[in-house]
Amino acid sequence: ALKAKLHDIISAGAIELDSNGEDTAMKAIHTDTNNTNNVLLLYNPTSSVPKSAYNDSPNGWNKEHCWPESRGLGNEGPDQVDVHNLYAEHIGVNALRGNLYFDESNTNDAVLYLSPVTNIAPETSRDSNSWEPPPASKGNVARAVFYMATRYDGSEPDTSALSFSDNPTHTNSMGILTNLLLWHAQ
Repeated sequence: ALKAKLHDIISAGAIELDSNGEDTAMKAIHTDTNNTNNVLLLYNPTSSVPKSAYNDSPNGWNKEHCWPESRGLGNEGPDQVDVHNLYAEHIGVNALRGNLYFDESNTNDAVLYLSPVTNIAPETSRDSNSWEPPPASKGNVARAVFYMATRYDGSEPDTSALSFSDNPTHTNSMGILTNLLLWHAQ
């Protein structure tokens, strides 16, 4: 009942942006307050890149979907462009995360455990199926995932019912719930 009521509250009056509006919002939301010509990155929150380097491969930034497109976002729906799910991220780091769900990395995963994942994001780690963001970003990541699972229940055109659990093996699930709750609280 609580989730349904929250869904109704956060869905009322929602505005869907086109790609130009989305890009403008991303640049404003993630502006580096120490240098307003730059955006701050999600997986290295002490680092920033020029706003003008948007989609400028290989060292620019693009939109990181906390809830990845391939884990249940609609094809052209509002969940695809919801700015509560989008963060500025280095193009290369975004590609390294792919669609891994969020969890504490398993250091015993001898084959795929990696920490740091890259020097560009020195406080990240990954294992065979999950990605661990830096401590400074964990709360924001958790809240983005909670928001998406509450906001999108599949009742709108071109959206799916998103969920979270402690077993995110199916397409529309994202993150280990107990860790997301802990990250939010921390």
